[in-house]
Amino acid sequence: MRTDTTVRDVMHREFLGVSEADPLADAARLLVDEQTDCLVVVRGGEPVGQLGCRDALDALLDDGVDDDRTVGSVMGDPLPTVAPDDALAAVEERLVAEGV
Repeated sequence: MRTDTTVRDVMHREFLGVSEADPLADAARLLVDEQTDCLVVVRGGEPVGQLGCRDALDALLDDGVDDDRTVGSVMGDPLPTVAPDDALAAVEERLVAEGV
């Protein structure tokens, strides 16, 4: 096993992002269309939260709740960030310790 692998060696530079003001239904459609489990919620290009597919589905299936909800009304805290030059092994340990 390589121990010198960094985040840069395995990272993707593209991500799927939405705004807090985007309709929740549109974000859920994006999750399905792109076959992904999570969207990054951005404000002015900075990550401020995340929308997981289970959170979106749970909110959309919640009876008696306004259908005009936005991503911001159900988004979760942002996921931890790491630097491209961080060792992948150290990042793995951190994410496991944080329960991500």
